[in-house]
Amino acid sequence: AQAPLADAAGRFLGGAGLRFVLAGATISMLGYISGDMLASPRSLYRFACDGLLPQGYARLHPRYQTPTLAIWTHAVLVVLFASTGSFLMLVLIANVATLVVYLLACLAAIRLTRLDVRIEGEPFHPAGAVPIAAAACVTIVAILFSATWQEFAATGVTVFVAALIYALRRPAKALSHEQVSI
Repeated sequence: AQAPLADAAGRFLGGAGLRFVLAGATISMLGYISGDMLASPRSLYRFACDGLLPQGYARLHPRYQTPTLAIWTHAVLVVLFASTGSFLMLVLIANVATLVVYLLACLAAIRLTRLDVRIEGEPFHPAGAVPIAAAACVTIVAILFSATWQEFAATGVTVFVAALIYALRRPAKALSHEQVSI
């Protein structure tokens, strides 16, 4: 089956269920892609500001104050990977990598809450923040146990290549905080 969840909805709920699930999946994918297109180029920009990528990635558009080269590089890479005819490698890398990033974010939230980190004013302490983040960590680890060796291998190769690039590229002097505007 090309879309097993939609096929199952179609069997149980008919054509309307099938269309509902496909519409929901489409909206979800568009949301994810939109968020990725906004966030990922900023990582390239920040790496350049820290001297880990060429300084061209740190330049902002004079009018829009956006990292144009980083945005175009990200867009071109996404199109190249997506046009290979198979999303399998992208899925393999994205599954484990995304879960690991979410896990690290949850662990950071717990750590920063316990350290009572303050920049300006009172920190935001939502009720149940630590137990919710801890439950998310347990859930993510449980999901990671269902990942295949191919997913871990693809993520490992990606991390290795990134680490190799980092090791070979001697970080230049980072831009000062005043020069950086995100």
